[in-house]
Amino acid sequence: MGVSNRIDLTRPVVPELPFRPEPRKPEPKSSTSFQQVLQESIRATSTIQFSKHAMERIRNRNLELTADKLARVEQGVQEAARKGCRESLVLLDDMAFIVSIENNTVVTALDSRSMKNNVFTNIDSAVIV
Repeated sequence: MGVSNRIDLTRPVVPELPFRPEPRKPEPKSSTSFQQVLQESIRATSTIQFSKHAMERIRNRNLELTADKLARVEQGVQEAARKGCRESLVLLDDMAFIVSIENNTVVTALDSRSMKNNVFTNIDSAVIV
């Protein structure tokens, strides 16, 4: 019997594995607006934190907190910290923020309508920026 020098092209050289692509998961559609995403991004790069309550107040009262305004609030918080304050009212244009200086956290936020006829308690300082 002779040895055949022919290559059989009907058989694969490498064993074939079944191709099974991973199913793609649909990307969830975001229900947040561009403004909310922008504000979240600004807050993420900020040195001060915002409590859940403060975030709700900012959203509900449609407070527009730009990068410039956020920087001014941070400046006010830093000034209050240098003076040894613990809880401060930071007034910014037509907004007010109650800030825990020790925790570096905005506790609540108010607009100009909410500030009228309001008494701020449990603060030891006020900073106008």
